[in-house]
Amino acid sequence: MEKKKMNNKKFLIMWSVILGLVFILAAGVTIVSGVFHATITMYFGGQKYRIVGEAGDVDTEYFKKAYASPEAAQAAAKDLTVTIEEEGIVLLKNSAQALPLPSGSRISVFGRTAVDIVYGGSGSGNVDTSTAATMESSLTKAGFQVNPALLAFYKERSEQPGPQIGTGSVFFGGQPIYFQPYRHAAIQMDLPEVSAYHIGEVALDEYTPEVRESYANYHDAAIVIFGRGGGEGGDLSRDIQADMAHYNAATQEAMSRLNLRQGQHQLELSQNEIDLLEHVRSQNFSKVIVIINSSEAMELGFIDESWINAALWIGSPGEGLNAVGKVIAGEANPSGRLVDTYAYRMRDDPTFVNFGHFAYDNAQGNYFVEYEEGVYVGYRYWETRYINDEEGYRRAVQYPFGYGLSYTTFDWELVRSSPATGGSLSEDGAISIDIRVRNTGTQAGKDVVELYATAPYTPGGVEKAHVVLIAFEKTGLLQPGAEEIVTLSAPVSFLASYDYNDANKNGFRGYEVESGAYQIKVMKNAHDRGIDAPVEYRVDSTIRFETDSATGEEIANRFDDVSNHIKVYLSRNDWAGTWPKAPTDQDRAASADVLEGVKPYAPSDHNNPEDTAPAFNVKNDVSLINLKGLPYDDPLWELLLDQLDVNEFVELFKTGAYNTAMMSSVSKPVTRDLDGPAGLSAFVGNTSATAYPSECVIAATWSKSIARKMGEAVGEESLHTEVHGWYAPAMNTHRSPFAGRNFEYYSEDGVLGGEIAAQAVAGATSKGMVTYIKHFALNDQETNRVRDNGMMTWANEQAIREIYLRPFEIAVKKGGSTGVMSAFNRIGVTWAGGNRSLLIEILRGEWGFRGAVITDFNLYPYMQQDEALRNGGDFMLTMYMPPVYDKTPVDIESPTAKLAIRNAAHNILYATVNSHAMNGVAPGVVFKAITPLWRTLLLVADGIVALLIIAAIPFIVRRVRGLKAV
Repeated sequence: MEKKKMNNKKFLIMWSVILGLVFILAAGVTIVSGVFHATITMYFGGQKYRIVGEAGDVDTEYFKKAYASPEAAQAAAKDLTVTIEEEGIVLLKNSAQALPLPSGSRISVFGRTAVDIVYGGSGSGNVDTSTAATMESSLTKAGFQVNPALLAFYKERSEQPGPQIGTGSVFFGGQPIYFQPYRHAAIQMDLPEVSAYHIGEVALDEYTPEVRESYANYHDAAIVIFGRGGGEGGDLSRDIQADMAHYNAATQEAMSRLNLRQGQHQLELSQNEIDLLEHVRSQNFSKVIVIINSSEAMELGFIDESWINAALWIGSPGEGLNAVGKVIAGEANPSGRLVDTYAYRMRDDPTFVNFGHFAYDNAQGNYFVEYEEGVYVGYRYWETRYINDEEGYRRAVQYPFGYGLSYTTFDWELVRSSPATGGSLSEDGAISIDIRVRNTGTQAGKDVVELYATAPYTPGGVEKAHVVLIAFEKTGLLQPGAEEIVTLSAPVSFLASYDYNDANKNGFRGYEVESGAYQIKVMKNAHDRGIDAPVEYRVDSTIRFETDSATGEEIANRFDDVSNHIKVYLSRNDWAGTWPKAPTDQDRAASADVLEGVKPYAPSDHNNPEDTAPAFNVKNDVSLINLKGLPYDDPLWELLLDQLDVNEFVELFKTGAYNTAMMSSVSKPVTRDLDGPAGLSAFVGNTSATAYPSECVIAATWSKSIARKMGEAVGEESLHTEVHGWYAPAMNTHRSPFAGRNFEYYSEDGVLGGEIAAQAVAGATSKGMVTYIKHFALNDQETNRVRDNGMMTWANEQAIREIYLRPFEIAVKKGGSTGVMSAFNRIGVTWAGGNRSLLIEILRGEWGFRGAVITDFNLYPYMQQDEALRNGGDFMLTMYMPPVYDKTPVDIESPTAKLAIRNAAHNILYATVNSHAMNGVAPGVVFKAITPLWRTLLLVADGIVALLIIAAIPFIVRRVRGLKAV
């Protein structure tokens, strides 16, 4: 029977729908790709361009590669990661020279971290460690035999799937998130409701008879590893059970195996970990060694037990894990020093009650944190609180800031001091001290000499810590009996305290070195003397620093509205009466000034009627390359800036995530900019390079030369991968050990962090990178960092300047950074990314910074584009994704806006022209954008679809007409 043909009406409807859907789909893809073209191009490696014109005899390789290939550069960088880790490992304990272990020792490695090393952290500091060494391979390579049954036991359990606890951010793909009880805690960025804060140690009753019997053949030493990880967008838990109480029944059942104690925080041992230690103790191993695989300070009182023979802190080692085996074998002598104070009880830290989630009751969506401890952060508190109470100090502090042991011994001798001891200090003077360091032991090693200052303190006057680090140096490798003279120097300004409220009643607010006696102490760490007698100086009359010594710009209070919010700050004059308190009901009631201050920024309210619009689109025939090497204020800049096209700048401004766009009007090339603090990594795309140890390991080397080499190595890799900007180093302060991002910050001390960062910056800059030092500033906790209307940070200006701005200041002045990334948080009520006091008055004014300021990831409504542009921010770390993420300035027409645009363009162009983005560019050449391959393929696909639609129309017409003719 002949099949009946479809009638005309149905046939026409069907094909009309098909062709219509194909057309709509093709048109939709084309339109969407046009809107998101910058983001898509960036994902596929960034906008490419070709250079038109001849360089002539000009050598346009302004920044030269040291290695012939990217593979060679990366191989050298991987070797450097091991060197960094070697020098960053801290020997915490070594009773009776338990370490190093003899070659060939048979070792049992305990703790599920043995197969799940914390290489780094999550978020922008995350890097690819898929090819990194394991603990087993590190020890085996060093010549040890490692218990395979024990490692297999942990591996099996660490891979066990657990119940689903939620779904990740849509922005990151919306993948299911599972609770894996025997894995690390997992911080999901800005999603506390699906983050896991557990401590995943295996319960002791799961150890099988076969595993227990395996110890007998690997009994020379037991190594017990405890790990803690951190991550962007979430802090560590101060009460694990409370923070995970909302999880489903299946997760609660899985959690029950972890034996968490009531009220336990994440940085103390869980009951399973305590049980594991007792189990190891009962097996009578010849030696027991503890390894702390954590960039976050932990409570380590258990290491004091006499049966624990040795302990090492290894931080987060990145691709440098092989250094651990080398140190245990004695192939390398540990020379690291701690970058944080390790207290026995973290609840005794003055920041403990003012860290975490605090919301205003009468201002929905507004959050805050109060730095009531003032300047008494880290060792500044512990060393001051127990000045005359050594017994109390030993009960409170296990390991001081700067602490670390060695396999050898050293002797120190004061050789010279300038001025001579007993002399007087002047405003423009400096302190210089020479120390002879001699290796008096039997093994080659390196030593660290730390210099601290003790200033005179008047009760009720300017707050001052008992000791403050002012300088440090590390020796080279000293053979037994060899010696080296190290010189430690610091400007007199490093002795100054910032009197923000005229506490000493002398009519002055600012940095001052008060008159009196000053002691300069040569120390092994913040507590223990290296040379008993301090070098003493006097200041005959108070020195006031009214201007910045580097720039000559006026120094003045910039944050009075922030300082005065907190009524009582911690004071050494009355510890008990001023001790920080958790926020009260009164603290949670936002004042009228706070409510007014967080209202949206209206650019029209901030226009200056006296502003005159600058010129644009003038044909002066000046190219950006003509400005290379010229000062920021050279007159030629004015001619170049007159050429600007406002629309080009706006495109760059609103699509600044991981790139800066090409600007044809001034012959500016595209730049490609990547994260992160532990090595280059692409948030969008697939570029990845060497995974360095975490920043606190780099700081734990206390080696400026190591930091310089790290910066140079990143810069060298950038030359081979055409990455021009680096969102790093990250240099916020370890205010609290619970801060989730401490792994990617250097230290609790700004001088240590600043000096190390300055060298990393200088190293990368020498290779032509723009280093966007971050997060500027007071971005010292992750909780509520981007929630709703943002988080207000309240502190006094003394703490802001002495603690939180100091590392940035040193990185700008000594390192020469040409980039800065502002922060998510508010300082007081004002968003850091649009804070004139911070970005213009201090950064560009007092410190003389010249370069570009980018925001942190600008996806949130309170991070307003016009506010940034007019107050020191130059462009947005965002993608143009309207209507969700449209960061186009509201006002680009007023004279005030146009002046801001010109200024921001100047800053970005200055950073660009002094980077290796200009390699290959000579005067007279122009840039022509290359159509990205994806766009070419899309155009081809659109053409094919159009041809198919056109071809289909006659077919349909013939079909319909044919049926009509029947």
